[in-house]
Amino acid sequence: TATHLGASFLVVSRRRGASSRTRRLARRVMARSRVVDAPSSTSRDDAPSSTTNASARFVAGCASGAVSRIATQPLEVRRLRVMTGRGSNESTSLRAIYRTEGASALFAGTKASVARHAPAKGLNFLVFGAVKEALRRARAAAGTSTSNAAHASDALISGAVAGLSSLALLYPLDSLLVRQATGGPSAATLGLGRGLRKIFRDEGARGLYRGALPAAIAVVPEAAITFGSYDLMRDWYGRRAKSAARAAAAAAAPSLAFGMISAACGQAVSFPLDVVSRRMVVERGGFLAVARALFRDRGLRGFYAGLRATTVKTIPMSSLSFFAYECAMRALAPGDA
Repeated sequence: TATHLGASFLVVSRRRGASSRTRRLARRVMARSRVVDAPSSTSRDDAPSSTTNASARFVAGCASGAVSRIATQPLEVRRLRVMTGRGSNESTSLRAIYRTEGASALFAGTKASVARHAPAKGLNFLVFGAVKEALRRARAAAGTSTSNAAHASDALISGAVAGLSSLALLYPLDSLLVRQATGGPSAATLGLGRGLRKIFRDEGARGLYRGALPAAIAVVPEAAITFGSYDLMRDWYGRRAKSAARAAAAAAAPSLAFGMISAACGQAVSFPLDVVSRRMVVERGGFLAVARALFRDRGLRGFYAGLRATTVKTIPMSSLSFFAYECAMRALAPGDA
């Protein structure tokens, strides 16, 4: 290795009575060789480091999902009632819900919401990082392009896979959340375990996954655009940073703005599909039947029912989620934040 070469050079220079200048040169070779050899020891630790970073991503993602969901649950209750047509605009305002049903109604389904979205966010960030890293390594092994376009496509693909993975595992909790938020006080008081058992007993496994197909159709573009655009903006800001302090700030404060923008882009694409999937949970019929009924009853505007409420809820939730994730990652795995 370079270290052995430098050591031999230093020994020989001493034995042959070399000048002090030669010995200084040998010491420089030794010092530089340590820098060259350092990556080899780091590469041996890649596996445990990757495992640690993966665990940190999952824990940080779970924390971000819990924080953002608890903070915005009243907005989520109002959004779901508007989207599923449960009540007029006046009766679905936060003030009206509080006045007629009490404060507990504003947080109906909070337990199911956190149980659904905390692990979902953990899986999202875990899978997103793993898939993006796998694509990067595949490109490096194949010697293919590492341009900005390639990086963007990797980010979009990783976001889509991340969204699908969490949806497949946790959709039953999402279905229960919709029922609790729209079913009135009796449904709201039904516990997490009892609620899932009741749906399975009354409707079977199909009841737990009713609306999953259109939800998947909505999740793919939303997750791809949300995670992909956020990752691109974060990397862009990091590249433009002219100091280490400013680069570190890219992992926290700017994530609030990046989260707002990425969430708005994702919602603009997926919102109509999300409306149909939510209505399928509380109505009978397939995707096309529910979509036709919605268009017949409410026209094109029906597909955007609750857009304002969703925007008001999604922007702060996404910002809080990314911000909490970045802060947690800086605490759990500073080198990977």
